[in-house]
Amino acid sequence: MTRRKAGSNSIKILTLVLLFCTLICSFGQLALAKQNEMENGIRDRVSVGIYLGSAMYQGQENHLSGYGYEYMQMLASYSGLEYDYVYGSYTDLVKKLRNGQIDVLCGVAPDEEMKKEILVSDKKVATETYCLLAKSDNEDINLERSSYEGKRVGVYEDIDYDQLKTWKEKEQLNLRIIKVKDYSVLYKELEEGDFDIVCMPTFFVDTKYKTVANFGSVDDYIGVAKDREDVLNKINLGQKKIQETLPYFTGDLEQKYWPTNFTLLNLDEMELNWLKKQRKIRVGYLKNNLAFSDVGEDSKDASGLVKEVFNEFIRCFSNAQVSIEYKGYDNRIQMHKALKEGRVDCVFPVYYDLWSMEREGISLSAPIMNTPVVGIYKGKFTEDSMKKIAVVKGSWLQQGYIRNYYPNSEIYYCKDGEACVDAVMEGKATATMTNGYMVMKPFEGERARRLNMSNLPYSAEICIGVDRNDAVLLSILNKMTKLLNKNNINQAVISNSVKTENPTLHNFFVAHRLSVMMTISALVMLIILYFYLRMQKVKRTALAMAEAKAEAERANNAKSDFLARMSHDIRTPMNGILGMAKIAREDIHNEAQVDDALEKIEEAGMQLQLLINDVLDMSKLERGKMELTHEPFDIMELLGRNNSIIVNLAAEKDIQLKDAHYDLKHTVFVGSPGHVNRVAQNIISNAIKYNKPGGSIECWMKEEALDEDHVNIHMVTKDTGIGMSEEFIKTIFEPFSRESKVIKTKYQGTGLGMAITKELVELMGGKIYIKSKVGQGTTVYIDLPMELYHGTYVKEKEKTIKQDALKGYHLLLVEDNELNMEIAEHLLGGLGAEIEKAGNGKEALEVYLSGEENRFDLILMDVRMPIMNGLEATENIRKSQRKDAATIPIVAMTANAFESDVKECLNAGMNAHIAKPLDFKMAIETIERVVQVKKK
Repeated sequence: MTRRKAGSNSIKILTLVLLFCTLICSFGQLALAKQNEMENGIRDRVSVGIYLGSAMYQGQENHLSGYGYEYMQMLASYSGLEYDYVYGSYTDLVKKLRNGQIDVLCGVAPDEEMKKEILVSDKKVATETYCLLAKSDNEDINLERSSYEGKRVGVYEDIDYDQLKTWKEKEQLNLRIIKVKDYSVLYKELEEGDFDIVCMPTFFVDTKYKTVANFGSVDDYIGVAKDREDVLNKINLGQKKIQETLPYFTGDLEQKYWPTNFTLLNLDEMELNWLKKQRKIRVGYLKNNLAFSDVGEDSKDASGLVKEVFNEFIRCFSNAQVSIEYKGYDNRIQMHKALKEGRVDCVFPVYYDLWSMEREGISLSAPIMNTPVVGIYKGKFTEDSMKKIAVVKGSWLQQGYIRNYYPNSEIYYCKDGEACVDAVMEGKATATMTNGYMVMKPFEGERARRLNMSNLPYSAEICIGVDRNDAVLLSILNKMTKLLNKNNINQAVISNSVKTENPTLHNFFVAHRLSVMMTISALVMLIILYFYLRMQKVKRTALAMAEAKAEAERANNAKSDFLARMSHDIRTPMNGILGMAKIAREDIHNEAQVDDALEKIEEAGMQLQLLINDVLDMSKLERGKMELTHEPFDIMELLGRNNSIIVNLAAEKDIQLKDAHYDLKHTVFVGSPGHVNRVAQNIISNAIKYNKPGGSIECWMKEEALDEDHVNIHMVTKDTGIGMSEEFIKTIFEPFSRESKVIKTKYQGTGLGMAITKELVELMGGKIYIKSKVGQGTTVYIDLPMELYHGTYVKEKEKTIKQDALKGYHLLLVEDNELNMEIAEHLLGGLGAEIEKAGNGKEALEVYLSGEENRFDLILMDVRMPIMNGLEATENIRKSQRKDAATIPIVAMTANAFESDVKECLNAGMNAHIAKPLDFKMAIETIERVVQVKKK
């Protein structure tokens, strides 16, 4: 019994051992099977996501390329994977990867949440930089940080948003960040003006947009579906093999596919100051040195690669507003001497020969390009072919090349390239060499038949040379070289390389008999084709002329319509002003009648001023020059300021204002309160103006959260007025648009209000749309995105003008119009100012120069004046030798009110600008401000 039990235990143990061995063998066979699969070309098929339109994947579905495509192909060679491609947007493919609908996606930057849903490769594929991109023609946004303060920045959600927000807080920038759910939306909304700037990682950068800043970084990996751990293991093994055998593989891919403008090389303060001081860069170049440099068509210009390189310089640093001045030299000795004596700032071309340049006292930029070096020799090229080399005395290319690659060769000096070739022909040298892109004029005729020419094994690098003491310019040029468009550089070299000696007519025909006959035949065919196309062109021209005539007639009709409307809108208030003035004069002793006339004159004048302001604002908006402010304001306080005006207007029209409905969690925002107010005024005034007696107006306002820093304010204004036709609603936002039946009625307006309203709403990132029915009323819907204000808001106290606000101020008033002089003197003198007068700029200059220094606290200067205008007078005052010439405040007080006029005044040396007709309160505030700045 005991023995049977012992035997039974032995059997069990033996069974377990056999089972264990079987399992080991099974695993071994499985591993061997996998190895056999790899060795015999049996591959696992996996689905791979492809998102076109990025540096990761380029081309079309029938022919792919790109960083990610090449990386995945190399990975396939090492991992034994075979791909089935699934196309889509990046956002959609990430969703499919998370859901297991695809197996692999290259270029994933997973956050912690995503890592719970997918598998991630051990090694990264690339590291991307984040860029802020703006439209290339947007001159308002540039490399200066201040230019994109307060701008709307579109960004892809999740990781991109976190990176941008972190950078914004670190740099203390004020940006309006708006998240989207798909990369493809960003460029679309940038083009449509919904965003001023978009944030993109490197692979999604489109080079047609300009980069204004870059920051941060994010590592990209290969994402694998959660249930495909077998695929992940193969990917990890393949990545390891790539790193071991091709350590520079990803670096080479970056050079090939990285967008050329993604690395923004901002100039630092020292470099900017250098360029501002210089204003131009003087470039020395070699004459007769194509393809690199030669004299241009204008003797002051240059041609060849040097022109392309420095054109690229101007493109790279366009904000610096630097010009290029070219100076040509016959040889390198002259050119280098000019550099050392400071007659030029840099020289080109210079070959990369540090040994020689050290002795010359010249520093070299990073190479612009590599150029092949051509050897010219007799017979077959052997080791002895380069035994004795003919070189041009003073040629840095030839001497430096020999030092580096043929140090044991004997040198035979010649005066020029032709003499070098002759030396080889006569056996005085075994070979000579030249730059592969240089003009080979000496290598023609008999020489070409008796000598051979081929590329030598090593190339030469072409650089820009600067004085060794000018480290700042060297830094600027090195930054420029990183942004050069290599395609443009290569094209410039090739297009300037071909130049041959003019042959005789006889030799040309003998050498090219067949070509000449074919050319003559082709010429006959071209003549026939020319006359046929000419007839077709005549027909097209006639048709185009007819279309142009019709277009001109349409434009002329539009201009006539515009002038007719403006004439009506200007003449109506002018008629009121002149008529009321005549009534007041005829009944001057009737005080009530005079007061009524003056009140109506003021009302008509305000209507005329409103028309002028609307035209000016429309002009600014159409040219993209309207600037938003960025300041905290209480929207309820802002709208409340207009309450009394609105109530009075509604009462006069017998319009009922129903209680407004406000659903707001916040009332204090950061934005442009003046423009928000303008939008609200335009909408409410229209609701009153185009309402019916006994009608009503209702207003709603609702807040909707966008993110933690932004909300959307949804505003609705509904009236029971005359309404609009469907046809007119389609054109209501066009300038000077008014419904034909309304023009002939009592309703008046500039026809610009709704056009301005729409432009302002969209400028602030919002949207507006209208619903209306004739006879039933109109409803206006507005959505405005607002930035929340998280600080403590203090209500601004309304400023009042004191009766003696200008007491103690001594002013020089310069005005050629007697009526304007009288008005200004009366208003300013009434506030205590002591005033001296001048009738034009020349008189003002004489009054200023004849008195003692610091005599005046301020000069109020008209612009358009006879003899000498205000701009010239200001410039002469600033240039005078008096101690107060630079500090005396000069303020323009002029009817020249366009933005270009304001800029012109400031450029002439004025401190501020006041537009006519005067906003008296604003004028006094401006005067007090500039005088106080001077006193400080």
